[in-house]
Amino acid sequence: MSGVTATISARVAATLSEAPPVGSASQVVNEAVTIQLSAGVGAGNADTLLTKALNIAASGNVTIDLTGSATDAFGATVALADVQAILVEADPTNTNNIVLGGAASTPWVGPLGGGNQTIAVKPGGVLLEADKTGWPVAGGSADILQISNSGSGTAVTGKITIIGRSA
Repeated sequence: MSGVTATISARVAATLSEAPPVGSASQVVNEAVTIQLSAGVGAGNADTLLTKALNIAASGNVTIDLTGSATDAFGATVALADVQAILVEADPTNTNNIVLGGAASTPWVGPLGGGNQTIAVKPGGVLLEADKTGWPVAGGSADILQISNSGSGTAVTGKITIIGRSA
């Protein structure tokens, strides 16, 4: 059976240093969260990996139909039932933001909380949303992911990666 095995992780390693009147003090944070997905279509599984380079004209947008017209790296049509992870990387040379969400028709809600909700990824920024159980995709009623350029004047570039399952 074909499928996707994935390790999705986020980590914050930071140190706050202070110079008190005597000695030194610091606070160290080293937090990591990992989600493992196995190949398949059941809970905690994935069978679809979609990656796309983004090049969006000034004031423009592109849409990804999560249930029928998008294709994977091998040319197979992608039809998702759930999305377990979405990663957006905005190039640091962008002037404008990359904006996810807000499709005019049949918007995929995913982690945004509502069909008209959006989230911006600033130049050089990264957005990672992941959930082992995933966010549902409903063909014909909640399946369009819109990705927009927040402004005029210049195009935006970046990458998007979507991991999900078809059933």
